[in-house]
Amino acid sequence: MLINDHDGWVFIHNPKCAGTTVRRSLMQYETRNDFYWLFDMLDGRQIDKAHLPLALLQRYAPSDFALLSHYRVFGFVRDPLARMVSAYNESHPRVYQKFSEGRLSQDDYRQALNHFCHGLEAQALKGWNFEYRHCIPQRDMFYLRGKCYADVLVKMESLEQQVHKLTAIDHRLPAALALKNKRENSKKLPVSHHELLDKKSLASLKAIYHDDFVLFDYSNAPQVCYI
Repeated sequence: MLINDHDGWVFIHNPKCAGTTVRRSLMQYETRNDFYWLFDMLDGRQIDKAHLPLALLQRYAPSDFALLSHYRVFGFVRDPLARMVSAYNESHPRVYQKFSEGRLSQDDYRQALNHFCHGLEAQALKGWNFEYRHCIPQRDMFYLRGKCYADVLVKMESLEQQVHKLTAIDHRLPAALALKNKRENSKKLPVSHHELLDKKSLASLKAIYHDDFVLFDYSNAPQVCYI
């Protein structure tokens, strides 16, 4: 998360949605000395401050959570399947590196990816488990008890066409983000997610992320991969 108290807006850092690039592009407007970065403890467990779902934010920093109802709030969303593959690569960098460098076959990479997806359980994706902190449902980053706290949400797949929406938050944001055409933490693959995920993974992911598909209008998403 990134907060600008001077102008009254909040950027919610949705995992695996170009958050690192966006943060670095907008740090000039941040007023909290990058407080929402790295880790801290909550209820005796370690949490990732950059990727706090709203339920944890409300418990960790209730005063900042309250600001979401008064400040302008924005964030970015992404095709849930492509985001899941990207989350796997983030949490398994050695596997990704071997595959991207040609030292691991596509079949072996696919097997490892699907093994990870087969083991996912919704209960483990609440923000407490470090292995799965990039897999938190996007719903939980922007919604709490049925209420959406984001005033503007932009799809990563159509960023260039939708970035103008951010003028409703701050007229400087589109230009600031346009300066960063290269994603800082991008992990590209030579194959799209629909070629990597098997039927069992697809069924599981569509169930776990059902609300993400519906709320963010990805139910009929084209088969495009943005790793």
